[in-house]
Amino acid sequence: RWALKHNIPLAYISDAEGRQQRHVLKEKFRSIILRRFFKPIQYFLTVGDANESYYRGYAVPDEKMIRMHFPIDVKQYKEYYQERSLLRDGIRNQYGISGIDTVLCVVGKLVTWKNQDHIIDAMQVLEQKGFKTILFILGSGEKREEWEQKAAGLAISKVYFPGFVSIDDLPAYYAATDIYVHPASVEPHSIAVSEAIYMGCPVIISDRCGSYGDTDDVQAGKNGYVFQYGNIEQLAEKIALLATNKTLRDNFGAYSHDISVSFQKNAHYSIMEKLVYRLQSSINVITR
Repeated sequence: RWALKHNIPLAYISDAEGRQQRHVLKEKFRSIILRRFFKPIQYFLTVGDANESYYRGYAVPDEKMIRMHFPIDVKQYKEYYQERSLLRDGIRNQYGISGIDTVLCVVGKLVTWKNQDHIIDAMQVLEQKGFKTILFILGSGEKREEWEQKAAGLAISKVYFPGFVSIDDLPAYYAATDIYVHPASVEPHSIAVSEAIYMGCPVIISDRCGSYGDTDDVQAGKNGYVFQYGNIEQLAEKIALLATNKTLRDNFGAYSHDISVSFQKNAHYSIMEKLVYRLQSSINVITR
């Protein structure tokens, strides 16, 4: 209200997306409120394909959208990426993991809707086919004990629960990872996925998450795969596909890093240039 009263341009950012199952009546009420709320906003700093689709659903025109992506600590991650071989060896040596073992990783709270246990289920399916995998579940939460018990049922594979990992130590775990997996039922746009791709990780993500799309963090067939949420067989199939093809993993990982560097430039520098340009254009129009 203050901005509108004083003719101050408004910019808006969120990680909202429309891939979640919502109650029909609640969604109708939401639509009325959000269409009215969004109308006077001049700029929408969008973070991905699903985010932009969400705004379109509430009548936001494309010309108001400016792609930003989510910023990570790019200075820190640039340094860690250059040292990723040393970091990879360090984590693997710490846990006694061989160089040929396939390491999976997921970052997030250990809560029901994050569904980290689906990866354990997929590992059990893979074991039946003779595949051994290693999984890092990074984070803390109410489901840890239950999922530790489930992981104890694995015969040849192994799950590690390091608990909460500081932001300074996270890049080392990404460096040690062969495949980053995000199986959540609710995940608007994961910052962990943005970090993982900068560190050169291929990503397997559920179709309920907001981080995939043709111009988003995870681009199916280019740096990862999208599987149907809750389809354990499909998840296991995607893991096996990458686990057994190092060339494919390397190509996906290189593509992940390349697009992430471009995205982070947009998130830190280009976004300001675009905003300034838009503001100057608006001022020129008013002046004329």
